[in-house]
Amino acid sequence: MFALVRGRIVAHQRKVADAKIKRLREDVETLGIGPVPGPLRVALRIRYHTGPLFFLILAPVTFFLFILCGRLVMGTAAMAFPEYAHYRQLSRAAQDAAAWSWPGVINFFGPLLGLVLTSLLVRRAAVLTGWLFDVKAGSFMCLNTWVELIHRCADVVRAPRIRDEHYTSSVSNSVGRIYKARSMRGTVGVSSWRRRRVMREHAFRVADAMRAAEAQLDVDPKEAARRIAALTLKISNRYVEGRVGALLDQSDLDDVPVIEKRFEAAKLAISALCIAGVALGAQALGLPIQVSVMTSVVVVAAVFRNTTITGLSALAFLYPFLFPAK
Repeated sequence: MFALVRGRIVAHQRKVADAKIKRLREDVETLGIGPVPGPLRVALRIRYHTGPLFFLILAPVTFFLFILCGRLVMGTAAMAFPEYAHYRQLSRAAQDAAAWSWPGVINFFGPLLGLVLTSLLVRRAAVLTGWLFDVKAGSFMCLNTWVELIHRCADVVRAPRIRDEHYTSSVSNSVGRIYKARSMRGTVGVSSWRRRRVMREHAFRVADAMRAAEAQLDVDPKEAARRIAALTLKISNRYVEGRVGALLDQSDLDDVPVIEKRFEAAKLAISALCIAGVALGAQALGLPIQVSVMTSVVVVAAVFRNTTITGLSALAFLYPFLFPAK
């Protein structure tokens, strides 16, 4: 019975992989950007052939990580905040009555924080799963997004006239996969900080090149679609080969303007939340104001890195409110 079910799943996945590769070949031929590289075709087959086994293994691992992170967050909150430890001992009705109190807010947002931590860890768990069980579907999952983008570009070129939806074709999902390439491919160790930093800057440049090509959709939609598809095909092939630090050639990046400031709003919000957490934690643990202020400076330095002074100046107004004794 098990062998029969397994055989049907394998046959179905093989059929899906063949259909995806056939459609990709047709799209690439329509766009006139060259044949589909052999490594990319092999990677697509691996992604679909090992997909069911990968998800079967990753599902319990993700559940375990969620339970572990949730217990870690809630246990830390119970140790750091005595009011929350008392809140957890109350009856269900008493907890509902105090839902909008400070311990109630912790009880509500604690599982959400555990979910965020799980999402950060599950990427590494996927890479580790592929390495331990030789199941590479997780590493090649981002190919789905890139192949779909190529298909949308081919639709623009094939269309007899340009429709409204052709102008709204977004590369944001593909850019998100570019940012994750160095961690999802599994060819770069966690300890290779210097190498990862270089690849991080390269990923930013590749993302800028994709957005610059997308901006040309208003000027010449068909030519812009060919440019986006050509870049995406090259990125996909380089990713499959494990060259996550050279997803595009330097010639593809020369004409792309350099964006100095990135994610400034997100960094500012993350720093403010971390400083607020440091202030509340220091108050609950009875730590001196000097220690909490220095800890908050370290947090801002870790988030902003080369632009630490800018981050400190932007968040300076928060210190009198969070550290009133300062």
